[in-house]
Amino acid sequence: FVLRFAPDGTLVSQQVRAGARGQVIAVGPDGNVYAAGVAPRPGAFFEFDMVLLKLDPQAMLVWQRAYATAEVADARGGVTVAADGSVYVAGGIQEVTPRGSAVNDTVIAKFGPDGDLIWDRGFGGASGDFPGGVVALADGTILIGGETASFGAGSDDAFLLQVDARGRGIVCNSWGGQGLDHGDDVDVAADGTIVLGATTDSVPPFTFAD
Repeated sequence: FVLRFAPDGTLVSQQVRAGARGQVIAVGPDGNVYAAGVAPRPGAFFEFDMVLLKLDPQAMLVWQRAYATAEVADARGGVTVAADGSVYVAGGIQEVTPRGSAVNDTVIAKFGPDGDLIWDRGFGGASGDFPGGVVALADGTILIGGETASFGAGSDDAFLLQVDARGRGIVCNSWGGQGLDHGDDVDVAADGTIVLGATTDSVPPFTFAD
């Protein structure tokens, strides 16, 4: 559900999308609201799709889209809106291999202002790699923070990935020690400084690596 409140806390409107679990929300430069989450895949057993809803400033539904890949696709990493109205959702995908092991990767999907899927890209390695935040920069590039068990110094490290507006990777760095280190969110300050919020149970020294 999406609730809209007045500045004094009074409830103005509410919208419910039955059968879906909301995970993330963002407000675009034009005041439109984008809510994303996960919903059961029609006709499938224990399979789920990413869902994305666009609401106008009065919280009326403009469109909704479902994105399906692997056995599970969600929106856990967040949603962000670029200056041109493009919408980026960072999610996790999960699929069981024929040998019975699970493949867990990050997926970034770009939607146009009309809800059309423009591209989707995956990021990951041999182990689990999940997003924990996404933000669109003024230069058109996208930052995704998260956690990786495929790369870095420890069993889980925080990662920061930058891709261009076409989804091509520009740079990716990891940070962490020998314990569990998770990137939980990312944002950019007014002076361009990038801030990655994370949790760690490692002790120094920490490794910052490509």
